[in-house]
Amino acid sequence: MDYAEFRSILSAHFKGVLEAQKQAIRENGHLSPLVISSFQHAVAGARVPTAETLKEAAEVNFLDNFMLDQILQEFGQSTDLPNETKQMLIKEYRRANGAYCQAVLDYDATINAYDFETRDDKVSAPSVTPASPARISLAQLVTDFWKYAKLEERWIPKTEGEKQEHIDLLYEALGSDRDVAGVGHAEARIVRDILTRYPVNRNKLRETKGKTLDELASMSGLRTLHTLTINKYMQTYKALFNWAKQNGYSKENPFSGLSIRNRKLNAEAPRLPFPTALLETIRDALLDKRRNLQDHHKWGSLIAMHSGARLNEVAQLHLEDIKTVDGVLCFDINGSGPTKKLKNAASKRVVPVHPRLIEYGLQTYIDAVRSKPGNTRLFPQFSYTKSDGYGRNLGRWFNETFLPDLELKTKQLTFHSLRHSVVGQLIAAEVSQAHIMAIVGHEPGTTTLSTYNRSGFPPSQLLSALEKVL
Repeated sequence: MDYAEFRSILSAHFKGVLEAQKQAIRENGHLSPLVISSFQHAVAGARVPTAETLKEAAEVNFLDNFMLDQILQEFGQSTDLPNETKQMLIKEYRRANGAYCQAVLDYDATINAYDFETRDDKVSAPSVTPASPARISLAQLVTDFWKYAKLEERWIPKTEGEKQEHIDLLYEALGSDRDVAGVGHAEARIVRDILTRYPVNRNKLRETKGKTLDELASMSGLRTLHTLTINKYMQTYKALFNWAKQNGYSKENPFSGLSIRNRKLNAEAPRLPFPTALLETIRDALLDKRRNLQDHHKWGSLIAMHSGARLNEVAQLHLEDIKTVDGVLCFDINGSGPTKKLKNAASKRVVPVHPRLIEYGLQTYIDAVRSKPGNTRLFPQFSYTKSDGYGRNLGRWFNETFLPDLELKTKQLTFHSLRHSVVGQLIAAEVSQAHIMAIVGHEPGTTTLSTYNRSGFPPSQLLSALEKVL
């Protein structure tokens, strides 16, 4: 297969995908901000490589290979190619994918406009002065933005609470009745300046509770927000005004480009994976009967350690979520039910039960829970809170009791480090990035994978990958 033939294959592939995407837009409306951002990222990555894009390209090489193989198989071509040829094809794939993403963005933009121009030159339309756009206040914008964010299930309750705090400060700084069109770069810089001097736990500490922003500005010696937290606020405002721009309420996004660059000290990862030796120490301690650990703490931690599932994904598991799929015992991680929540759409997945968990006695524990009348959840001891779901008890025990007892507790080693550890082990075992994403519930990040692999990978494939953990 030569270069020209491969370009023909790419053209045919993306032509079909593009038409399907256009149809989806016609039926369902505009792309969400998250999808738009993903497409824009793909367009940027297809341009002239920079040091940053080259680094990113190296990180997604596994996924690129997977997508390339899918396209070649789609058109009946062999995937057994020399590495040099594959790298050439991958480079061309990225260019074609970038062109496709730009075409989708362009099409999405066209449905914002209406064309009322007459095509009959003999009929002259009366001259009409366009009406001024309707004024929309900041509060109205937030209400509108919030409505669609909820429809898209963009945030979990805890994140929604954080976003509300960000919005409350924005109201205080600019006024909830401020005309959105009148918020420009000057106002955005004022908000950023306030954040650089904004105290931590303002509404909880006696010395700052109830104080106005002007009063806080005159106070000294206060512990102020971390740079990462400031950027969280700014990201909320950037997303809000990006939505305002897309919907014609604002000509530009005044918060774009105003995030604060982290110093090397602040760029350090907030959580780190456990080294293999420490993982073995943790596992042995969890299985040590002399410690008399409560079963829900023991098994909740072991499941996270052997699956990479998030804290609340483990804690909210129902008994009916443990099922056999294609002959493989699996955890069905889902958001079905009034109190079960997922971080995003990609979090819904089926993950095989690691064979080691069965060896350790998980099935015996499951049978014991099932035998008690009224039990529907795997861990009925965990209570529900709106902010943390079912995960608070397990997270606090692991972070505040178990790790300190083992003398392993640091700011960067927490329950969430178990998830990082699973990802790290899968990468070290050279598991494909597509399979890693499927196991831990990350966004596919590519059109080919999300469009042609919506049903996911067979559990047997994921089990083979997961068995390389511990």
